[in-house]
Amino acid sequence: MTRRFPPFLLLLGLLPGLAPLAAHAKGGVSDVVAAAPYRLYLRAPCLSSTRVTLSVMNGNVSVEQVPDGVSFESNGRDAVLRGDSCDGSVTVSAPAGTAVILTGGSGNVAISGVGGPVVVEESGSGDLSVDRASALLLRLRSSGDVRIGTLLGPALIYDSASSDVTIATAATPSLSAVTSGSGNLSVREGFVGRAALLDNGTADISLHAVVGQATVLSQGSGDVRLERLTGVLRRYVSGTGSISAGRMYAAGSVIDKPFDGNVIVLDDGTKLSDAGIAAASGLRLGAEALSGAAWLTPDLAATASAIPPIPPIPPIPPIPAITIPAISVPQVTSHHSRHESDGFHISGALTLVILALVFRRRLARACLLLAQRFHVRMNDGTREALARFAQPPSRVPAGAAASASDSMPENDPRVSRLVERLRALEPRLARMESFVTSKDFHLHRQFRDLDREAG
Repeated sequence: MTRRFPPFLLLLGLLPGLAPLAAHAKGGVSDVVAAAPYRLYLRAPCLSSTRVTLSVMNGNVSVEQVPDGVSFESNGRDAVLRGDSCDGSVTVSAPAGTAVILTGGSGNVAISGVGGPVVVEESGSGDLSVDRASALLLRLRSSGDVRIGTLLGPALIYDSASSDVTIATAATPSLSAVTSGSGNLSVREGFVGRAALLDNGTADISLHAVVGQATVLSQGSGDVRLERLTGVLRRYVSGTGSISAGRMYAAGSVIDKPFDGNVIVLDDGTKLSDAGIAAASGLRLGAEALSGAAWLTPDLAATASAIPPIPPIPPIPPIPAITIPAISVPQVTSHHSRHESDGFHISGALTLVILALVFRRRLARACLLLAQRFHVRMNDGTREALARFAQPPSRVPAGAAASASDSMPENDPRVSRLVERLRALEPRLARMESFVTSKDFHLHRQFRDLDREAG
């Protein structure tokens, strides 16, 4: 089910979007430029390229680096970049809303982030690109093209050459254009409150935006096309070109008027003719010159309202170096004699041999485990020897011991002496094993005791 909203509700919804247009509708292009907070004059057509970007940190117009042959002057509000014989590129930073008034040359000009009115006093062969403009005034007499991203204010265009003008999105109360060359004019989308178009050449004019009211006069071979129309189209045709309207909404209609001269007079007193555009405020835009506005001449006199530049940030003091004092370690000198050192080495080696004999089974078992874990290759003889050492001593059966004792001669003196020595050595080995395996045993302490005994 489709709901119908009362007309006044739709009007209330559109009021916030129409507020900026209402503010611009109170004045033309000249009034918008005069009310700009800052003005930047680019009068150095010798530059190969010029970029104008938004200034964030500084409240004035500034230049990063002025090329040779170019001068830069500023009084706080008006800033002028001049040069007749120069080369190179320049980047200018300007506050938001700054009006850019330029004289084109062979180099390209790009304006981004500023959003103020743009005025072309004299075009060149270089292209002009603007992302957003609050008003537009173009005097094109060369081959350089103009591309505007978004137009949010009135526009006056005079094109007597081959320059193409493309406006991607328009939200303008008025658009007045005079074309006498081959350059085309196109508005791709948006809204144009009132359009006044005079086509005397071969240029094609196409407005894809919604147009409220339009007055079109064609004396050449170019075609004029209005895609969407909500009001009245008054058309005057005296040449071979055509004037057509696409879809018409609400009170959209076309009224054919007889050609009674090459002049269009609007309700506010603005006149469009072969010579150009004459605004009611006195501004003249045409083939001869651009005149009739006080802001065309920069005012470089010192003003008290000039915003001082932001002082530079003081340098950060260096961090003092941290020095770590050197720690002296006393050297230990040995007072032992040479024979004491030799005795120490001998006693240490003897102790290691005794430990190896005592723990031979454990060492052999550890060697076998490590060889299996790390896949160490060993020959059969070495593996059998380690396995034999790792096995605990086997107990001899009583019968076997009796038979062995029977086979041994009873009166052999060598056997008697060997038995006595083993009996005497057995308690000593037992005490040494218990002593070495005790938790109170410290190897370095035993070495120190041995050194004392040797001394």
